[in-house]
Amino acid sequence: NINVATCNDYDAIVACNLTGEVSAVVGQGWDLSKSGFMERGCSNADGVPQNWVAENLTARGFPGPPMDTLQYVLPACQLATQAGTECRACPLPPKAELMTATNIASYVTNPPDPNACVTNFDLSSVRPTKPKPNTKARDHR
Repeated sequence: NINVATCNDYDAIVACNLTGEVSAVVGQGWDLSKSGFMERGCSNADGVPQNWVAENLTARGFPGPPMDTLQYVLPACQLATQAGTECRACPLPPKAELMTATNIASYVTNPPDPNACVTNFDLSSVRPTKPKPNTKARDHR
């Protein structure tokens, strides 16, 4: 979460086989403060974290990524689907195991249960649901 500047309680990890040229937004835009955390929905207006990931990051003082870590904003699954290549999503382990994991990528490169993984090709026959509108008020100062 720190390297990708999120506080989401993810339940899967995704790997995409992109072979062609793609464009990405690269930078470090994590607002390392209580206000930045609230803006992203990590905490409520009173500063109360909204999930276990946000609780952990708040307790650690909103840590930032190392200076040599670049954050990529890339719709990899959509790009892979357009290019006819595959993305694979595999479940992440429970919180206790995830907090001590040393190689998160292994959950998709060598998953404990390969049958639990899905690909964008598996999902191509599934009709997408309409996203819910974002109802969170944001203060853009």
